[in-house]
Amino acid sequence: MWQKLTPSLVGVLCLAIAGLAQTTTTGQIIGTITDPSGAAVTGATITATDASGVQRTATTDQQGHYAFPLLPPGTYRVEAEKTGFSKATLDGMTVRITETINLNVPLTVATQTQSVEVTGEAPMLQTESPARGDVIPSRAVRELPLATRNFQQLLTLTPGTSAAVPNSSDLGRGDTAFNVNGMRTLSNAVVINGVDANSIGTGSTPNLAVPATDSLQEFIVQTNLYDASQGRNAGSVVAAVTRSGTNEFHGNLYEFLRNTDLDANNFFLNRAGVARPQYQRNQFGGTLGGPVVKNRAWFFVSYQGTREVNGTSLVNSIGTVFVPSDLSNDRSAATLNRLAGSYGMPPCTSPFAVLGCLSPTASALLQAKLPNGQYIIPSAPNPIAIPTNGTPAGYVSVPVVGISRFREDQFNTNFDLKVSESNRLSAKFFWANNPELQALYNSFGLGNALPVPGFGANTNFNQRVLSVDDIQIFSPSVVNDLRFGWTTITTVSTPQEPFTSAQLGIGSPLSNLFPGMPEISVANQFDLGASPFSDNNAKEPTYTAGDTLSWTKGRHALRFGAEYKHHELTETFNLYTRGQIFFLGYSGDPFKDFLGGYFDLTGLTIMGSGVNNRDILSYDLSGFMTDDWRVTDHFTINLGLRYEYFAPFTEAQGRYVGINPSLLKTAIIPGLPAGDNTAIVSEFLQASNATHPLANVPLTQSSIVPPDKNDFAPRFGFAWQPSNSAQSFVVRGGYGIYYDHPNSRFINNQILNFPYYTLAQAFFTPISNPFVQVPPPNAYPLQFNNAALFPFGGPPAFLPAASILGPVQPISANGIFPDIHDFRTPYVQQYSFGVQNEFAKDWMLDVSYVGSLGRKLLRLVDLNQEYGPSTPTAAPLSPGLSSLAVQGFGVHLMQSSSNSSYNALQASLTKRFSHGLQFLAAYTWSHSIDDYSGDPTGTSDVTVVPGNQVLLNNRASSDFDRRQRLVFSGFYEFPHFYKRAGFGSQVLNGWQLATILTIQSGTPFSVLTNATAFVQARADANPATPGCNATLSGSTISRLNEYFNLACFAPALAAGDFGNTGRNILVGPGQRNIDISVLKFFPVAEHSYFELRAEFFNAFNNVNFANPVNILASTNPGAIVATTTGPRVVQFAAKFNF
Repeated sequence: MWQKLTPSLVGVLCLAIAGLAQTTTTGQIIGTITDPSGAAVTGATITATDASGVQRTATTDQQGHYAFPLLPPGTYRVEAEKTGFSKATLDGMTVRITETINLNVPLTVATQTQSVEVTGEAPMLQTESPARGDVIPSRAVRELPLATRNFQQLLTLTPGTSAAVPNSSDLGRGDTAFNVNGMRTLSNAVVINGVDANSIGTGSTPNLAVPATDSLQEFIVQTNLYDASQGRNAGSVVAAVTRSGTNEFHGNLYEFLRNTDLDANNFFLNRAGVARPQYQRNQFGGTLGGPVVKNRAWFFVSYQGTREVNGTSLVNSIGTVFVPSDLSNDRSAATLNRLAGSYGMPPCTSPFAVLGCLSPTASALLQAKLPNGQYIIPSAPNPIAIPTNGTPAGYVSVPVVGISRFREDQFNTNFDLKVSESNRLSAKFFWANNPELQALYNSFGLGNALPVPGFGANTNFNQRVLSVDDIQIFSPSVVNDLRFGWTTITTVSTPQEPFTSAQLGIGSPLSNLFPGMPEISVANQFDLGASPFSDNNAKEPTYTAGDTLSWTKGRHALRFGAEYKHHELTETFNLYTRGQIFFLGYSGDPFKDFLGGYFDLTGLTIMGSGVNNRDILSYDLSGFMTDDWRVTDHFTINLGLRYEYFAPFTEAQGRYVGINPSLLKTAIIPGLPAGDNTAIVSEFLQASNATHPLANVPLTQSSIVPPDKNDFAPRFGFAWQPSNSAQSFVVRGGYGIYYDHPNSRFINNQILNFPYYTLAQAFFTPISNPFVQVPPPNAYPLQFNNAALFPFGGPPAFLPAASILGPVQPISANGIFPDIHDFRTPYVQQYSFGVQNEFAKDWMLDVSYVGSLGRKLLRLVDLNQEYGPSTPTAAPLSPGLSSLAVQGFGVHLMQSSSNSSYNALQASLTKRFSHGLQFLAAYTWSHSIDDYSGDPTGTSDVTVVPGNQVLLNNRASSDFDRRQRLVFSGFYEFPHFYKRAGFGSQVLNGWQLATILTIQSGTPFSVLTNATAFVQARADANPATPGCNATLSGSTISRLNEYFNLACFAPALAAGDFGNTGRNILVGPGQRNIDISVLKFFPVAEHSYFELRAEFFNAFNNVNFANPVNILASTNPGAIVATTTGPRVVQFAAKFNF
C-alpha cells in the first residue's frame, strides 16, 4: 500500500546538497541507509532512475553507505529496499553539475507490502565540501530578465563576483567580463559540456561560445575552493551543460522583439538635443528534444537567430568627441580661413605659401562627408560666431552616433545513447556565426580613444564546440568518465575605409598594399580613420582529451583524473600599415597643430611594416587525485592534489625574439643629441626553431622563456555539522593553491616586435610626407648584420624621411618581450571560513570570510621609461615615446612579478521555490589591492608612471575594486485568483514577476597630467591648496562638470616629477539598476502552454554615470561625459512550450 511520508520520517531524512565537485558535466548522490533504531542497513539495494528511464543501482556497505558518482544532471527517482523493510521511494531529487546530494534514508520495518514515498527537494546545506559557487538552474536561466539573453549575464549573481551592470543597449550578445574574488577578468575558465571553451588568444569571456538560454540545462560559477578536479585558472570555473532529450517530446518556439519607439533616450544625447537613435532587435528560435528509441537513445536540437540594428551601444555606436565651439556646418574655404585666423594663423593664398597656413589636408578633412551626408568631423551643437580677436573660441563636447549591426545564427545538436546498462555515450555539437558591423570599432578595447562614425569595422566571430562523453560503470563503486572535445574560435575584422591617403594628399610608403587613410589623432579631441588594430583575423582550435575515475571505498570517495589539451592560434594582424598621425599640442593647442599652425608639420607619426602573421602552439597537461573522507556522518575532510603543466608558447617558424636584460649592451650613435643617441646592440635572443635565423643573434629554446614544471596545487577543505541536533547548521572552510593559465597575448604582441616588424616613429614631418619610408613586408626580418640599416650592430636604424628639424628619429627596438629570468606561472592562494544555516524550510543563510593572495601575476615593465616628463628624449635605451602606454612602443618586458590581495565578507540569503517565491540575495563587502590590474594592452597608468619598475609605487586599490555589491534575483508566481476554468481563469491566473536588482560601488581612478605624449605622469597635489579635499559633495548629476575638486591638483611638469598623488585615489560613481519581467502563462493542453512577456531593462531609467575625465590636460578635466549603462529598453516576447 502506498503511503505518504509521515512528518516524523521527514524529520529523520537528511538530504543535503554539497559542493563536492564530480566533473563539470556530472553530479553525485551519496547517503546512508538506516533502520528505525538508527543502525546501518547493510546490503540494501538503491536504484536511481532519471527522466529517460536510465537506471543505476548500488548496494550499501557495512556502514550502510552507498554512492552514485558521475551522474548526469537532471531529476531522479531514488528507491531503497531490503527484505524485511518497507520500500522507500524519493521522487524529484535534482542532481546538479559539480554538486552532491547527501541522501540519508531511514527504512521502516515492513508489516505488509508497502512503499513509503516522498516528493520534494533536498535541504540546502552544503555538508560535504567548502566549495563556493551557485548552480543557476534552467528555470532561472530561462525566466530571469537578461539584457541580451546571454547566460553570461547571470555569472555575477553570486557573492564574490563583480562586473559592470549588464547593458541592455550592448551590440550583439552583450558578453560579460567579470572579476571573481580579486582576480583579473582573464582568470576565469569556461567549460561547456565538459570541454575547454576558452580563448587561448585573449583569455577573456567575450566572444566565446554562448549557447542560447533555451538550450541550457544549467550552469555553475565555482568561485572559491573548488576541488582538485578543477583547474586552469585562479579566478573561477564556469561550467555549462546543454540539454538532452528524454522519453517524451518537448520543445518550444519563441521570438523576442525590441523597437526604438518603446525605449528611452541616452542621457547625454537627450541633453544635446539628439534624437533617440535607431534600435531594433529580433531574436527567434526553437528547441526540440525527445526519444530516438525510447529508453535507449535520445536527441535534442535547437536554433536561435538574432537580427539587430543598433545606434545605442555605448561601446560601438555612441561616443563623445570635442570640437571648437564655433565649428559649424558652413565649411566653405572662406569660413575655414576665418576659423584658422581665430588661432592666429594668416590667410592661405596657396598651400604652404605662408608658414602656419591652413593645410590642404586639414581643409579636406574638415570638408569631408560620409555617404550619409554627415561631416566626418562633427559641428558644435549650437555653434557660436567665430571670434575676430585672434582668440580661439574654446571647445565643446559633441555626442556622435553611428549605426551598428549584428546577426547571429546558432545551432545545438545533442545525441545521448544508452549503449548498455553500464555504459552511456553523449555527443553534443554547438555551431554559431556572429557577423557584425561596429560603427565605432572597439574589439577587446583596441579602438580609437575618441572615434567618429564612418571608420568602424566589419567583424565576424564564429564558434564551434564538439564534445563526446562516455560514462562506463565498472561496478556500483567504480565509475569512469572519458571525454574528448574540440573547440574553435574564428575572428575576422576588416576596417571601413571611406577615404584613401591619396585623396587627402598624404604620402604613405605602403599605399600600394594598404591605400586607406591613416588614423589621425587630435589629442584629447577626436580621432579620424580606422583603428590601427582593426585589420586582423585569427583562428584558434583547442583539442581536449580527459578521463576521471571515481572509486567509492567505505567512507572515502576517491577520484583520479588526467587531461591533455592542444592549443593552436593562427593570426594575421596588419598593424599600423596605414600609419598613424598624432597632433599633440606642441603649439599649445592640438587643434591648432591639426589646422597647420605648428610649422605645417605633424607632431608624431608611426608607420608599421613587417611579417604580419604568426602560428602559435602550446599544450597543457594536468592530473589530479582527491579524497573526500567522511570522517564521521557529520564531519567531512576534502583532500586533493593537482598538477598542471602549461607548456610555454612557441611559434611554428620560430619568429620569436626575446631580450636577456642582464646582458643588455648599448652603443652611442654619433651625431644625435644625448638621450636620442643610444642603440641596443645586444643581447637579443631568438627561438631555436627559427626557419630563417638571424645572423649574430644567439639561439635559445623555442619558447624563449623556460617551462615552469613546479605547478603543484594542494587543496584542503572541511565541512562540519557540530552535532546531531544541529542538522540545519554547517561550518565550512579550506585552503588551496590555484594556478592561472597565461593567455597568448604577450606572444601575440611579438607581431609588433623587432626585427620581424617595425613601428617606425617620425617627429615634425610634413603632412604630405609624414612617415618613415619603411621597407615593404617582404623585406622582413631585417637582419642585424645589414650595415646599411644597422651600422652599430643593432637598432635604432636610420631610414629616410624629411623633417625641417633634422633627421627623423630612428627605428627603435620596440616591442613587448618576455623576461627570460622572470616568467613563471601565476598562482593564487585561496582561503575561506564560513557558516550556513537552513533556519527554516526552503530558507538558507550563508555568511563567510573569503580571501586570496595573488603571486607571480603577469605585468608589463617599461625598460625604457623616461627619466622625467619634461625631458622626453632622455631615456636609457631608445628615443622618444618610450613611456607611452601603448602596445608596441618602447621596450617592455612581460614579467611574472605582480602581487594582489583580496579580503571579503560574503553573505547570501537563498529562498528555494515554494509558495510561489524563489530568490537569491547576494552581498559582498570587499577590498581588492594590487600593483597591476592586468590590462593586457598596457594602457593602465601603472605601466607609465611613476617608476613602474618599483612595485610599491603602484600598490593601491585594483582598477576593478568595488567595495560593496548587492544583487537580488528571483521571481514570484502570483496565486491562482480564479479557481474555476474559463475566461476568468485565463485572464487572472498564470501571472509571474521576475527581477534582477544590482546596487554596487564605483571603481577607482587616478588623476593624470598627460600634458603631451611625453608628459606621462600622475598629477601633483596642488601646493597652493594644502589639505584640500578632492571629493566634492552633492549628487553625481550636480557634479557633471566637476566631479572631483580640480583645485586639489596641479600638473606634474618638472623634470623627474611623475606626480605625487598616487594611483586610484578617487572613486567614481556607483551603479544601480533593476530589470523586470512580467510573464503570463496560458495553458493550452496538459503539457503545453503559451507564454507572453514584457521585459523592462533599466526599468526606472536610472542614469549610471561613467568615471570622469581624469586627465588635467584634456579639454574638460573632471567632467563626466558618458554613462556606463543605456536608458530604459522595453522588450516583448512570445513563447509556445510543449
